[in-house]
Amino acid sequence: MAESPFYGGILSYDIHTYWNNNNENERKLAYDLREKVLKEFADDIAKENIRVYKFWEKPIGPHPINMWELDFKSPEMFVKLVPFFQLNHGKLSVLIHPRSQEGAFPDHTKNALWLGHKLPVYAQCLIYHPGQFHTEHMDMKLGCNDAAHFGIGAAKSVYSGFHVE
Repeated sequence: MAESPFYGGILSYDIHTYWNNNNENERKLAYDLREKVLKEFADDIAKENIRVYKFWEKPIGPHPINMWELDFKSPEMFVKLVPFFQLNHGKLSVLIHPRSQEGAFPDHTKNALWLGHKLPVYAQCLIYHPGQFHTEHMDMKLGCNDAAHFGIGAAKSVYSGFHVE
């Protein structure tokens, strides 16, 4: 495996921007922030230094509310994108997490950075395999944040490493 440009063998970073779909103002803020990313980082996106993904119209994977995400694989993008989100996220919650050998669970919890309100993530979706790189949202197709998938009330969240029932 090629040496990672990040400390600790981190392969890349994901940035998730959340909004409450029942709040039209939050939805607009999230949409506008995504549009600003597309405009301000157009060259980096064209060079595939940043990948920007679609708006999810419902909660998906380990994410408790609607979100859109982007990812990147270089420290040069980290030093551009993290300050951009720090100064532009407004009232939106933003999760910044690595993709490391530790696995999806620690990457989305103890290794994560948050801007705005910290939100719980659904632990069932974050399969932990030490030493195995996780595939982002490998369980999204299962609707793993849907209580019906696990039985009413069975979905547990992890909030900064603490279990929330």
